[in-house]
Amino acid sequence: MSASERTGLAGEQQLSEMIIMAKAVTGAGEEDISLLESLCRAELTIWSRRLRPDVTVEDCSDTFCCAAAVSAAADFLTLQSSAAGAASFTAGEVSVRERDAGEVAKVAQSLRETAEHLMSPYIDPQQFQFRSVQG
Repeated sequence: MSASERTGLAGEQQLSEMIIMAKAVTGAGEEDISLLESLCRAELTIWSRRLRPDVTVEDCSDTFCCAAAVSAAADFLTLQSSAAGAASFTAGEVSVRERDAGEVAKVAQSLRETAEHLMSPYIDPQQFQFRSVQG
């Protein structure tokens, strides 16, 4: 079964659930739904390609959906942190501080590790992917 065949059914049935999960994890607003949807679709494809040949999306549907949503959330946070402006500012007695890029990178990496852990029983260990390497 090809990756697109594996993704088709789960992709359409679970995409809205994944977007809701990714939105909850990231705190994204309604204006970000289109980006989250694109990231979730991409993660559906990525995770379906990593499944062992004897595993279908239906075999691990809840875990698959959660892992793809968490991975999409990590991608979203990474994209948002790279587009962020000032880390903090003060106006009178009010101070606003955003997470710095290093903190966001740690959260994103933790989310990716969580997704890997969730999917470990279902994926081919030979297809392990390094997505972020800090030097």
